[in-house]
Amino acid sequence: MKVFISHSGKNTELVNKVQRALRNVSVDPLFAEFEPDEFPPFRKIERMMRSSEAAFLLLTPEIKATEHTQNWVSYEVGLAQAFDKNLYVFEKRNRTQRFPVPYLTHYYLYDPAKSTEISVLEEAAKEVEESGKVGSWFPGMIIGALLGAPFGRRGILAGGTAGATMGEIADEGQASYTVNVKCPRASCRIEFELFAELFDGFTFDCPSCRQEMKISLR
Repeated sequence: MKVFISHSGKNTELVNKVQRALRNVSVDPLFAEFEPDEFPPFRKIERMMRSSEAAFLLLTPEIKATEHTQNWVSYEVGLAQAFDKNLYVFEKRNRTQRFPVPYLTHYYLYDPAKSTEISVLEEAAKEVEESGKVGSWFPGMIIGALLGAPFGRRGILAGGTAGATMGEIADEGQASYTVNVKCPRASCRIEFELFAELFDGFTFDCPSCRQEMKISLR
């Protein structure tokens, strides 16, 4: 199983963590590191995206640091949409970037200060190996174990809004929630699955238009 990773080349430590974790659960991460004999580079990126089951975007401040990186990330986002790949965007809570992502299917707002059990990776490995598919819970479990976000496998959240679900981290009793949302602005209207520690009145910026949204769980 292959997953394309869109990222900034300056995030070396983060990329190394993601690479090790994904390989530990039998997922082959594809990073478009440009080599002199593989130009033009867009051909390599296109080939890698086509062969991937999904794409991850590690949205960090370094992506906005240069126009060069912004342009390539935008190209990769466009390819994910063109090839009908699920695009999972990962961003730190309360440190969102003013970088609009026109297309995505899943949006993870994580708190790097949280701690979780690395054992969730072992469960993920078994699930992926058995099913051969990337479930909607899988990317959050991987990145959560790496960066501390409390994302795990999900069960139904009784009494929540339509599409809301609850994830439990192994042996710790922590919970996170997901909800299917649609941006209310006429100029946006993007739909995606939001993963975060939600509460009634939770606010965040729409990852596509970067305007504030509010979640009601009542």
